Amino acid sequence: MSEHTREPITRGSASVAIPSNTTTTSVTIGGAVASFSGVNDTELVVVTPPGTAGAADIVVGTAGGSATLTGGFTYVAGPGI
Repeated sequence: MSEHTREPITRGSASVAIPSNTTTTSVTIGGAVASFSGVNDTELVVVTPPGTAGAADIVVGTAGGSATLTGGFTYVAGPGI
């Protein structure tokens, strides 16, 4: 995994491409479950869940274990109202 992306904390609708070469069973970003779909045998598209400002780990789970990209996604605070 090598994608590092920024997204507003409440948006929860951006897609993040994550390289994957195994059968993925789960994805979390900052500990929150993220929905995902496979693009092909080596890439996933993940819909980011809402989170808190700052870096968040991306964890991709498979039947054989999991891989973590520490600080792989950054949530940014939106503008004040």
